[in-house]
Amino acid sequence: MSGQDMTIIADRLRTGLGLGPALELGGQAFEEARVAAAHDASQFDELTLAVIACVGAQLPHQYPASSLLWDAAGAELQEVLTAFDFAPAGSGMWNRSVAGGRTVVVELHDRPTGAQDDRRFGVRWGVVLPALPFCRHGGPHHLGCCAVAGGLGSVRPPHGDRVFQVTVGMLLERRGDRPVRVVGRQAFRATLHRLGLFCEQLSELDRLAELVAGEPWRAGIGVAEQLRNADPGQLRRLLT
Repeated sequence: MSGQDMTIIADRLRTGLGLGPALELGGQAFEEARVAAAHDASQFDELTLAVIACVGAQLPHQYPASSLLWDAAGAELQEVLTAFDFAPAGSGMWNRSVAGGRTVVVELHDRPTGAQDDRRFGVRWGVVLPALPFCRHGGPHHLGCCAVAGGLGSVRPPHGDRVFQVTVGMLLERRGDRPVRVVGRQAFRATLHRLGLFCEQLSELDRLAELVAGEPWRAGIGVAEQLRNADPGQLRRLLT
């Protein structure tokens, strides 16, 4: 009997018993975590996260706990940013006007994966500089208007994004291709609170100049070079 025949028989048996499709453990990330845990017991936490991510990707997208957690994460973001004087500027987007005509922008970036119960998102920030305009609409602003922008992992080097994954009714933090920890409500809120404090620092010209100086910020043709090559006096004029 071929493997295909066995699969057909197993599917018919599950259907006859009223059982749902079997969940399979596999994929490169799972196999690497399994091998690592087999040789080092301290790696079992990473194996657990790999199992959660693998199973979650096979569950229905409308899995109630994940849907509720997705809504809760959005509500937490809205509440924390409102407390830091951000105003809603569109779906998943907030603006805060600061001194010097600058605007701090925060956006939630949904990152669909195609998997059924796998919602991933990142939170990014940016600063609109009147001296380096990117838009003609006058506001509200989005990240495309920003001369300086980054993610939650971009506050200090090394720069990069911190991605969150909602699956199996749990919130995971991912770095690169792998989940690294389960994030509880308080830890997630604390992360957002740190973002709010960081954005408050961006309203201070000295703090903003300290952050921008010497870093390879992307923005648009010529803008990153202006920021990177400016002497202290020129930098303050660009940031004001």
